[in-house]
Amino acid sequence: MLTVKSLRRKFVFNPPKKFAFRGLVDRPSFATLGLDGINGMAFVHPVASLVNKSRGMPDDLSLEARDCLSLYESMKRHATAKYPVSSDLDPSNRQGITQVIRKADIIEWEKALKRLFKAWMSDSQSPFDAVLEDLSRSMEVTTSCDVEVSKGELSDKMDDLMDIDPNDLYSTTLPLLCKLQQRDALPAIFFNYDRLKCENVAKVVVRQLQDAENRWKESSPAWKAKLGGFEKWKLEKEKLGSKKAKVVSKKKGKGGDDDDDPASKMDNMMDAASEEANPYANFDPEAPVDGFHFAAKHRAEAAELSGYFRQMKWRYVDSRADEFELALWHFPTPEPFSTHQLTFHDA
Repeated sequence: MLTVKSLRRKFVFNPPKKFAFRGLVDRPSFATLGLDGINGMAFVHPVASLVNKSRGMPDDLSLEARDCLSLYESMKRHATAKYPVSSDLDPSNRQGITQVIRKADIIEWEKALKRLFKAWMSDSQSPFDAVLEDLSRSMEVTTSCDVEVSKGELSDKMDDLMDIDPNDLYSTTLPLLCKLQQRDALPAIFFNYDRLKCENVAKVVVRQLQDAENRWKESSPAWKAKLGGFEKWKLEKEKLGSKKAKVVSKKKGKGGDDDDDPASKMDNMMDAASEEANPYANFDPEAPVDGFHFAAKHRAEAAELSGYFRQMKWRYVDSRADEFELALWHFPTPEPFSTHQLTFHDA
């Protein structure tokens, strides 16, 4: 099981039984904040973590306004004559909350709720267990599908489907990353106590991305047409270069100097401008294709990624240099470019 943390809210990811990766969807222009509403994501209420009464309630347990409301409603449902919930805790009765809700009001409401709930926690006869069970049910409610594809629609031809083991990180990580990509919740931090396992998960994801990319290249007419155009452009460039070399040699034989020839300078400038405008000038057929990598190219150029790669070589990781370079090409750079700070860990 994977637990996902978005800022202060935690979710449990329930992956599909079968999954096919066919490229990433385009990142939304205006992403929805948070991970609520994603298929397969179940919200974990902070109170649901209080399974060990002997350890008490952590001082840093924090509740958002909606968490406070759900806690109050659950406590109100399970309250008894012996364990009542004061009307002062009703948000409609609290001073300052009736018209304009301020952060200070929510903080005071949170303290009052936690004070009462902590008292229930220390009493074995209280409705604490009923409230805990009530708020833990959200983890059981997910809308995950049996079969999912990362992009496009389900079809009769599904030979690229892979079985997903919900307890295997190597199997569930790519479906989870696709979910986060759809909500524009990347980059993210993958956390596991086993460093080697983290590296192996990255390698498996890169291999899955490569396999899907190769399948797409073999069946994509657009890619084949682009390769054909690239080869044609290279031949034209070579012919143009050989013609220039002949012209230059003739001028040098006559004692001419290109630097003093205004026409020659203008030709060079026009050729340089044409080179920059050509779409094939910066095309690399060996680079990962957009839709089959998680690297944010608008955040870091290829030269910057190469700099990270050189730093790894300086740290004596030459034996795995190719694997690290591949991972850098496929994943976001280490800098935290997103407001989302997410943590995945093996629960």
